[in-house]
Amino acid sequence: MLDKFQEQYLFASVEKLEHIKKEITKIWGDNNYYVNDEKINNSIDKVISDIKNIKPSLFNNPSVAKYNTPDGRYPTTPIIKDEE
Repeated sequence: MLDKFQEQYLFASVEKLEHIKKEITKIWGDNNYYVNDEKINNSIDKVISDIKNIKPSLFNNPSVAKYNTPDGRYPTTPIIKDEE
């Protein structure tokens, strides 16, 4: 069983890997450099898939936060000033 911090770390790790994959693909495209790019992409996809299989329910939820307020905005946090 993973605690909340481990879940956040797992989710962030997958996001980082997906970002790295995009950056590598962009660099290869910009430099016309294609050496084993599909093999590397497949390897990254395999690692992402393996990580997601640790706790699949964590990745089934949409990654965009939805707020419960009627107008869709995040409720503001009240500012409490200490009386001196």
